[in-house]
Amino acid sequence: MTAPDDVPAVCHVIQIYEKATGACLNIRKLKAIAAGSWDTEINMMYTHYCTELTIMGFSFTKTTAQLGNAIWTRESGKVRALARDGYGRDLWLTQRIQYVQSILLTKIWHMAQIFSASK
Repeated sequence: MTAPDDVPAVCHVIQIYEKATGACLNIRKLKAIAAGSWDTEINMMYTHYCTELTIMGFSFTKTTAQLGNAIWTRESGKVRALARDGYGRDLWLTQRIQYVQSILLTKIWHMAQIFSASK
């Protein structure tokens, strides 16, 4: 939604959907991100406003900078875990180099193409 005037229209569409399908929306699970200048004091179907939200594995935040920091934090943690996992393996030096280049650096390189690295 882009304006508070959209709230009643969305509620009406949800009611029509519920009547047509027999499904019932669980209002207690609703979450929203207040983007831009959206006023969080607006009560939209008892929705809880969040700063970060994950839907079907995709993360959303209010700004792209926050999203970049969240993703870098999560992905760097995964790379550290993979590095610890590789450290315990019985590998030759060439195999360790290949592991770092093919597994660890590719994850970091992929993320660096999308979001700049945070400090």
